[in-house]
Amino acid sequence: MSERQPPPGTPVDGPSRGHEQSDLRPRAIGIFLLVLALTIVGVLLVSMWIYDYSAGRLARTQPSAPLTKPIPPPGPHLQVAPTKEMGQLRRAEDAILARYGWIDRPTGVVRIPIDRAIQLLAERGLPASGTGAKRAKSR
Repeated sequence: MSERQPPPGTPVDGPSRGHEQSDLRPRAIGIFLLVLALTIVGVLLVSMWIYDYSAGRLARTQPSAPLTKPIPPPGPHLQVAPTKEMGQLRRAEDAILARYGWIDRPTGVVRIPIDRAIQLLAERGLPASGTGAKRAKSR
């Protein structure tokens, strides 16, 4: 009788195949999920409290930095009434095109109205370009 006996409850042919003999307990799973949810909510509340406490303490101890104040960016700003502004621009340009004026008084450069410039151009024609104009001046 030197042969060893297997412990009681052990199958003789090896582990049996088949379904699980015991199921998971729904109550234990529910309790675990409830504790997990409460822990997550608790951690979030504690972290929010720590953040508020730290932010308030920091605001009391440090002066506000000058760069934290909102400064509007420099122009250009959006147009409030673009059609009105375009009309003003056109009137100003038309006034320049319809009047005589000095461009550079010391050198004698003047501005003439556009209608007069077209009339003079039609009477005199365009100046000759290139070497032909230089020959005409030298004669």
